[in-house]
Amino acid sequence: MRVRLTALVIWALLMIQAFAQSCGAQDLGVNAKIVSAIFDISNESSISKRVEFAHCLVTLVRDNERSVREEIATDTIDRLSRLLDDRSDAVRFEIALGLGFCGPAATRAVPQLLVALKEAQFGGSVNRSASSTSADAIAATLEELKVCVPTPGPDLRGRCDYLLRASR
Repeated sequence: MRVRLTALVIWALLMIQAFAQSCGAQDLGVNAKIVSAIFDISNESSISKRVEFAHCLVTLVRDNERSVREEIATDTIDRLSRLLDDRSDAVRFEIALGLGFCGPAATRAVPQLLVALKEAQFGGSVNRSASSTSADAIAATLEELKVCVPTPGPDLRGRCDYLLRASR
């Protein structure tokens, strides 16, 4: 019984370590961790793994001090914004959230955010009956970046649509 318990504890510790590493918990700078997560997302074929890596990326960005988040390199922001093209709405949701936590440097991603919002609002690849879609995260990020001023009314999903009409 004692051997089984010890083996179980060792297994649990290994699983915790593996999860922490998959979330970028190596001893690297924030930019390097983000680039590593972007690489993992870009090179993974499994949608569930890409979503998991993207969620870890958001956690990584969100859990740093604001001053650290604001020092994220512009080329890192560019790489991150390219993931808004992912075929999974859940990955696009997480990436949009991550950009929202990056601070003012993420304003360079506004063109990609608008393209992704247009696709999410009018494209055919999004489950609009879901409680939250990438369009919600993208609109929240545009609001966070002070690009979108929410329009009054009960329709939160369309709160930044006026930007799309203006860009046509």
